[in-house]
Amino acid sequence: MSRIDYFTDFKIPFKDAIEEAFERMKLKYVELVAEVREQGWQAHTAPVDMGVRGFVAKSTKTLLLDLSFRGRSLKGALKELPKAPEKASQMVVTETRTDYLGS
Repeated sequence: MSRIDYFTDFKIPFKDAIEEAFERMKLKYVELVAEVREQGWQAHTAPVDMGVRGFVAKSTKTLLLDLSFRGRSLKGALKELPKAPEKASQMVVTETRTDYLGS
């Protein structure tokens, strides 16, 4: 069995800069992927972006399919992933309030 590496970069870009962020993420790993391929392994870059409001981009679904998510596991992941940005935002707000209020 051959080794397959995925280099993923998860971002939540501003609405106006989604396409630019996707291209930057793709280019970020070009040299690393080339080095890995020279070693005889399969390597892929997989920029993954998600909207602040939990919009799951096509890139996210494509990565999950590449990683063999199917059926219920795919549906479950696509349902849970949009909650991540909101949870992260809540954590930042909570931590900021705690620091500010000295609690």
